[in-house]
Amino acid sequence: MVLTDKYTNQQVLGCLMKNPLLLVNHEVKVEDFGANKVAKIIFISIRNLFESGARTLTPIEIDQDIERYEASATIYKQEKGLEVLKECYEISQEANFVYYYERLKKLTLLRVLGKKGYDISPYYKKEFDTLKEENETITRFDEATIDDILNYVEGNYNRIKQDFLNGRKEDEQAAKGIDELIDSLLAQPEIGVPICGDMYNTAMMGGRLGKFYVRSAASGAGKRIADYTPIPTPSGWRIVGNIKVGDYIFGKNGKPTRVLNVYKNIEKIWKITFADGRTIDCCGEHLWEYYTRGQRRVENTQTIYKRAQQLKNGFELLSGKGWIFEIPTNEAVEYPEQFYNISPYEFGYKSSELVSNPQNRYELKKYLTGSIEQRLELLKGFLAANGSSDPKKEIDFVISDSRLAQDIIELCHSLGIVVYSEVKNGSFYSKIHCPKNIKTFICGEKEKVFKNRLGIVNIEPLEEKTPMTCFTVDAEDALYQVGDFIVTHNTRLAVFDACKICFPSYWSFETHSFVKEVQEDGHIRKPRRTLIITTELAKDEIQTMILAYLSGVNEAHILMGNYIEGELERVRFAARVMKKYQDYLYVDEISDPNLTNIQASIRKFATIEKVKYVFY
Repeated sequence: MVLTDKYTNQQVLGCLMKNPLLLVNHEVKVEDFGANKVAKIIFISIRNLFESGARTLTPIEIDQDIERYEASATIYKQEKGLEVLKECYEISQEANFVYYYERLKKLTLLRVLGKKGYDISPYYKKEFDTLKEENETITRFDEATIDDILNYVEGNYNRIKQDFLNGRKEDEQAAKGIDELIDSLLAQPEIGVPICGDMYNTAMMGGRLGKFYVRSAASGAGKRIADYTPIPTPSGWRIVGNIKVGDYIFGKNGKPTRVLNVYKNIEKIWKITFADGRTIDCCGEHLWEYYTRGQRRVENTQTIYKRAQQLKNGFELLSGKGWIFEIPTNEAVEYPEQFYNISPYEFGYKSSELVSNPQNRYELKKYLTGSIEQRLELLKGFLAANGSSDPKKEIDFVISDSRLAQDIIELCHSLGIVVYSEVKNGSFYSKIHCPKNIKTFICGEKEKVFKNRLGIVNIEPLEEKTPMTCFTVDAEDALYQVGDFIVTHNTRLAVFDACKICFPSYWSFETHSFVKEVQEDGHIRKPRRTLIITTELAKDEIQTMILAYLSGVNEAHILMGNYIEGELERVRFAARVMKKYQDYLYVDEISDPNLTNIQASIRKFATIEKVKYVFY
């Protein structure tokens, strides 16, 4: 290996001859060709001819151009320049240009760094002690990017700087002081931590309005929905308990969103009832995005329940302003377009008579999973035959067939339309409230538009427990649709995802023991260096979350020092796991979270500690 690579030079020069336009988007310089004089002369000629308007070049054209410059021509002829030109042209392949261009620039960088006295030995040496060392160095150079080389140099600099000025900050290791923390919580329980199990943190106890202690994972208190809950997916209806990582469900915006993580546990049921009669069973710590008195909040079920208990009228309607607690309604879900023998509008118009036939009733189910446009046409046809409007421009419909009524209600919900129904004398009397982006035209252009909100009318804690599941989904707003198109919150799992990356050992509820995660190839999963940047929670708050994840012990028990049989031993073991892998997880508290400070933190830990994952 040398810092001027003849073959790399030839490949780059040959590609530039065939397509000089490559110079537009790739910054090739004379110095990139190192000590190879004839390569430099050829490049200068290619660049000059390109700037003069040439778009393809032959070895003969370049040879003739070089002949015009006496000094260059002399060196060129001595080095048999025409033969070099022909060889470059013959061996080069434009498809390989990017690879050899990047290799050329890496060699240039190493030359510059070496001249300035930087250590480049991981990527280049003049002599090697063994063949193995030589092969490893060559491989490391081939696999490295320019950023990798620069980060290595910067890391060495930062490491020397920190050791010299400050010394190593060992307290940044997530495991530092973990035993002392457990003992201190045993002696003096932490009462004021926001949202911790059944603990409710008030403003007087140190909580801040709108700030919550977020935890979700195998601590026994995740943000879960009952496994038996139906959930709409792009491929049809399923139940929550059967959803796996990689499956697709619907985001609040109606677009398919991929499930990134799935977490399960058995938990106490909290039943939530909404203004239109829909219900959902979840755990007490399931997060909800909701609005109250015009303010947007994200809080868990228990907190909303306790807020309602503190109010004189509980969940009652505000005077002319809607319900006290309202969640956003969904946007229309994007099922794929379907092919039908009967147009959706016609089927909807004749649905009342068609569904008397069992086959047609089966066909109606297919119409319910058509595209947004197809489902809207189905609804327009149905309302044209069965709907009416009152003086307030609310749309009404009456259906005696209960199964058809449920299907039409499902149709409306899938389009983001709220339906208020009641049963009188065996018939369903329904009013529909369309959001601004949905028009049925039954009321003409003056069709009334309603808020995209759905009121919470009751939250009831039940005694029974059931298997529950929570998801992390790939949605920017952290929201997805579950149950009868109810918009619910994505679980926040940054800390626990960091743990999963860093710690291969954790408590398993299936085996009731600590296990090590085994990969498909049979090997124990290797830990990866990770950084958690926290701007609100203190480091010890992050530590208790990590202990909860690793030990499977409810974080409330850890914070209160109130353990049931066997839990303290599990927490102690979790602490030993943290210390064993202490060089893989770091926590950096940033009191002033501006962009400069965050970038500085990431750069420091990336270069000094070699972290590959950052959670903020």
